[in-house]
Amino acid sequence: MKLSIEVERRLRGEVHVIFEKATAAENLPLLFPGFGVVPGVLEATIDGPTENGAVRIVKTKDGATVRERIVEHLPPSIHRYVLEGLRAPFSWIVESAEGTWRLAQEGDATHFLWTYEFTLTSFLAAPVARLAVSHFRRSMERGLENLAKS
Repeated sequence: MKLSIEVERRLRGEVHVIFEKATAAENLPLLFPGFGVVPGVLEATIDGPTENGAVRIVKTKDGATVRERIVEHLPPSIHRYVLEGLRAPFSWIVESAEGTWRLAQEGDATHFLWTYEFTLTSFLAAPVARLAVSHFRRSMERGLENLAKS
């Protein structure tokens, strides 16, 4: 079973500038501050350039470490990644998670669409997953609000 969420926002600025800012590892705490049961990002690092196949190491505010493997990186319009190494209790309900950012220039602003698709461990996990995913979505919304202010 899969659950999908999306958030979008119109951000002032050129698409290439927004894309650069969003994909910079040092800005990941700004983009994913956490909400409720979903911890935010404390820090993120990447060895080498941000490109297809690269892996970001992400430390979260609850002390966990996850990997984001970049599977599609097409500046300045698409950035897609898969979360690896999910930790309990999230791993009890979510088998895998994939995020996609799609950016497009709209006049003097950039349209930013952020989607996540979660593959659940079982249909039995759905009630708990829906709560966790709703908190995940709120963190994404807060992240785009932060990006708009930065």
